[in-house]
Amino acid sequence: MKCIERCAALLECATETEWLETLLRLGSEHGYEKTLLAVVPDRVTLLENAFVRSNYRRNGAAPMTARNFSTLTPSWPTASCAQLP
Repeated sequence: MKCIERCAALLECATETEWLETLLRLGSEHGYEKTLLAVVPDRVTLLENAFVRSNYRRNGAAPMTARNFSTLTPSWPTASCAQLP
């Protein structure tokens, strides 16, 4: 199954809890122990107002994750979605 098809499962969730569980499962299926999603509607919205969902503890996050919590320029993994199973 292609990556985009897997992500389509997020559109079928009935609740936010189900959506988060699906997001975390997708991260796990791609080999990630932890998942972080942060979204802002535009470049002028402050990061503290971002929509953030994760299974990280903010105080216990790895240095790269902590950096991503504080910047609009995240660090991306080297593997692309196309390279994932």
